[in-house]
Amino acid sequence: MEWEYVMDDGVHKTALSNEHQLVAGVAVSDPSSRPAASAIVVIDAVEPNKDSSPRTPSKLRLASPKNSPGTPGKSSSGSSGGESLSIGESKDRLSSSTEVRSLSSSSSSTSSGSLTPPVSKGAAAASAHKRNASEPIVTQKPSTNPFSWLFNKSPTQVSTRPTTLPPKSAEEEAKHRKEYEAMMASFAQKMEEETKRKEEIKRKREQRILENKKVWQSEILPQYEKKKKDKKTRELWWQGIPPLVRAKVWPIAISNDLHITPELYKIMVQHAKNRRNDPLDELGRMKTVELIPTDLPRTFPALAFYQPGGPSHDTLKETLEAFAQYRPDIGYVQGMSYLAAILLLYLDPFPAFCALCNLLNRPCQLAFYRLEARVISRYTHVFRTLLRENLPDVSDHLNSIGMSTEMFLLDWILTIYAKSLPLDISSRIWDVYILEGDSFLFRTAVAIFRVLRKQILDVDLGGIRKVFGSLCDCWGWEEEEELFHQIHNVKLTPERFDQLIAAAPVDDGDHPF
Repeated sequence: MEWEYVMDDGVHKTALSNEHQLVAGVAVSDPSSRPAASAIVVIDAVEPNKDSSPRTPSKLRLASPKNSPGTPGKSSSGSSGGESLSIGESKDRLSSSTEVRSLSSSSSSTSSGSLTPPVSKGAAAASAHKRNASEPIVTQKPSTNPFSWLFNKSPTQVSTRPTTLPPKSAEEEAKHRKEYEAMMASFAQKMEEETKRKEEIKRKREQRILENKKVWQSEILPQYEKKKKDKKTRELWWQGIPPLVRAKVWPIAISNDLHITPELYKIMVQHAKNRRNDPLDELGRMKTVELIPTDLPRTFPALAFYQPGGPSHDTLKETLEAFAQYRPDIGYVQGMSYLAAILLLYLDPFPAFCALCNLLNRPCQLAFYRLEARVISRYTHVFRTLLRENLPDVSDHLNSIGMSTEMFLLDWILTIYAKSLPLDISSRIWDVYILEGDSFLFRTAVAIFRVLRKQILDVDLGGIRKVFGSLCDCWGWEEEEELFHQIHNVKLTPERFDQLIAAAPVDDGDHPF
């Protein structure tokens, strides 16, 4: 049976020939004048040579300007260019279209001219009055995207083939939809399992920290000198000291070999304040304190503690200036702000200042902060030796691309990894470094290369810089556990480290691996 399509505007009924195109409820004979976006029309279906009285509109036709000319002489079910929906279905699916008889404002603005003739308010009222009361009217609020329902389909409604290609058979379509649904269900299940796994690990980590905190406070700290060398204490130390316990453990473990007193600290602070009023009074490298205001906003910027106006900004500045007064032979060196900042996160100002002075008096830190090139070359030589022993392929690769140790090792040692790694990981590194000494810094450096081995071997010099520069943003608890596992695998005792330093040749500069 053939059908004839009739456009009904409520007042007039117009039979559409095959030469016309259905566009937003308007019949036009020039296909080139169609708008740039799809359009929705309401049509009547009447049987030719039979009763020509209008029938209740029973179909909505979606005509695509590019791929579906919307030829009204064809059945909508057999046309690849459109989709026919019942009025009841259209109410569910047209979530944010314009009124079905008009184009969206964005579609109209892109066309060369208005396709819909202007309708006065009176004509619109007459149209509404003459409409059959039983005829359903589909009306939606205007929207810039009249087809947003296309993006709100359930997985079973998503087309598995582009509209530019011939439609699939019913069997093939059903098969592919079933495979798609199974794939999405599997993906959702994996995501749920991964989320549960991470939540469980996080819960266990938090529980471990609470349990360790109780052991530190009730068993170790009351008898620290007796317990500090026990195997259990060492294991707890490597797991990371609970944050609240660091305030007590760090000052004790770092010790105060320099015998710095609170009175000395106050004197250094006062001298620093006086120096601000008398900048001509320079001693040693005191002029370097002018760099401090520049470095503070760049120190742990995500925390905002040390930004101008932050709660710890002035304390950090005061601590660094006091140290420059105490050690004018060192002054202020860029990177020192990270050491003072991480100490102030866990300690009060005086213990933090005392710890900073004693840490920077250790041989490795002292050589790096005094910028003693000949001594630094010994440490870089030791690192190259350790890297060749543990990762010969990585050592050869770095040597082939001309990457020198100063590109990363200098920054790692100066900040004790506080700048290059996330705060949780760097704080745990500080825990063990305070216990093990300078050798641990080099074990950590080799372990980082162990963790990143595959990535490093696949990139050039610029790629390695990007890899190292992204550690602070992309490493989490999984990488933390892997890092410390690899640190355990790097065999280097403090005694052998000292032997390697003593036997290392002295160079005036660094060279490739």
